[in-house]
Amino acid sequence: MRYCTRCVMPDTRPGSVFGADGVCQACRNFERRTLVDWQARFAELGSLCEKHRREDGRYDCVIAVSGGKDSTFLTYMMKERLSMNPLLVCVADPFTHTGAGVHNLQNLQETFNCDTWVFRVSADLFRRATRIGFEELGEPLRFIEAAIYTVPPRLAVALNIPLIIYGENAAYTYGATVEDSCSAQPFIVAGHSSSGQKLGARITDFWCARGIPLQELNAIAPTSEEELSRVGPRRYS
Repeated sequence: MRYCTRCVMPDTRPGSVFGADGVCQACRNFERRTLVDWQARFAELGSLCEKHRREDGRYDCVIAVSGGKDSTFLTYMMKERLSMNPLLVCVADPFTHTGAGVHNLQNLQETFNCDTWVFRVSADLFRRATRIGFEELGEPLRFIEAAIYTVPPRLAVALNIPLIIYGENAAYTYGATVEDSCSAQPFIVAGHSSSGQKLGARITDFWCARGIPLQELNAIAPTSEEELSRVGPRRYS
């Protein structure tokens, strides 16, 4: 086992990349933040909001939230700084939640006076999918993480909400890739294809092949690229 010589993160984290000097890619990506023109990025986000902001009171963006640092900051920026009218969407898991976690999500809703739509995956399905993900992929939360990138887009399409806001690109932040993008659309599409993941043509194929009926997989049924192009999922980080 190797440890990053800078942050001591071990290489056992799935997808970890280390340089010849022993520094992990997460540290390298963090260094690159000093090269980002943050004012230009904020101006780009402002222009995007101008394009999609609605004056008739309807929701004009979906924000995927958990109650953590990303979702709190995003909600603040979109509602308080950019005058958007967001619908918060939380994909919840059946784990026992800490008091702090419950407080954080409730505080997010109350502080910013936002409507919140909470999607809960069946506890029985979650148990089965979590075991399969752990035993066959080494990623117990693969199913619920897929739902995070399918439920908000499908809701946005259904309600005709033109913009989706996601938080950080976890693969970039934690050093599994050197590629970063303000758009979450390529990540969503890639996450539901067979590219390098042996999941089948659609992510649902993997779970169906392991005995989970298709009617239980609505939470991770992929949104089409044509539908995604209409709602424009974006990152802000």
